[in-house]
Amino acid sequence: MPQVKKRLDKTLHLAERIEADIRTRNLKQGDRYYNTVDAAKMLGVDTAAVNRALQLLVKKNVVLRSQRKGTFIAGGPMAENRPVLQQVHLLIGDTYPQAEGWFNHDVMLALQGELPGVRMQLHSVPSENEEKYIQQIIREALKSPFPEGFVLMRASLMMQRMMAASGLPVALFGHPYASLPELPFVDRDQKQIGQLLAQYILEQGHRRIAMFMRQRVLRGDHLLMEGAREVAGAAGINADAFTIHCLPRDKEEIKDNACEVLRDRQNPPGFIIRSPTTAEVILQTLRDEGLEPQKEASVVVSDYFGPADPPYPYIRPQSGTDQQAVRLGRLIWRLAYEKPIDESDKLVPVQLEIPT
Repeated sequence: MPQVKKRLDKTLHLAERIEADIRTRNLKQGDRYYNTVDAAKMLGVDTAAVNRALQLLVKKNVVLRSQRKGTFIAGGPMAENRPVLQQVHLLIGDTYPQAEGWFNHDVMLALQGELPGVRMQLHSVPSENEEKYIQQIIREALKSPFPEGFVLMRASLMMQRMMAASGLPVALFGHPYASLPELPFVDRDQKQIGQLLAQYILEQGHRRIAMFMRQRVLRGDHLLMEGAREVAGAAGINADAFTIHCLPRDKEEIKDNACEVLRDRQNPPGFIIRSPTTAEVILQTLRDEGLEPQKEASVVVSDYFGPADPPYPYIRPQSGTDQQAVRLGRLIWRLAYEKPIDESDKLVPVQLEIPT
């Protein structure tokens, strides 16, 4: 990954130097710019590096290139003749389909509706070959004569960092890692989710909280845990009464961990669960242990997208998944055309739904 990032950073740096040269020489729209060989000499690099930088500037509509005519100064990001966004790539970490189900069909339709005429291409990014796969996608996008955008979902740190360094229009469906604060995103307010779930558990009279999270923890999971811990700490819950289990999707492992935190039968915990599949195992374990769910041991779930209300409290976003996809589509379009981004679109407020 360091080698890939170094090359991407070099491309961005060269593109900035070319833009600075254009400004210094006060070149205007329609003026001819250096050919590839002359630009390479001016910058002191090879022609391959210059080609990548110029191609990036084509996408920003800083220059226009023709094999027969050469390179010319374009009208800039806001010009009416800017190339139209042609394709949006949806990059999904390959653990997502097994853990959550494929990218929601309503999301695809909502994105397409917000970006009419733009082709959508879905990629399941292999974790065992992630760096090479993303590098190839970036390389092909930089070669394309038209702007291409990217939506990342369940994206690892490597995926987020490589795509952010590419200089291409990138939006994240989820939270960016702390080292990538400028990466545009749309996500439910994960910290608010943790706060609401912990508050409910405390309102049911529990003085212990057990959080059961996915084994692969992403940035949004960290924020959720922080929100829950803040509420618990403010209520005087000690550290040893607040446990976090990051577990694989294995019923026996989930059950054994649940039994472990249920050893103190006089003080059963309330359970904050990330996924409905884990919640089902917890509910059955409670029954097997002779405890009545939601009366002796409360269960609340953060991620539930089923058609019918479940038998436990769960988080519902105030904007549906399809509406979040509309926000993503709007975000990608604005990034591609370098228009201002509405910061209020990033965080989607949530509410706790309690079954009657």
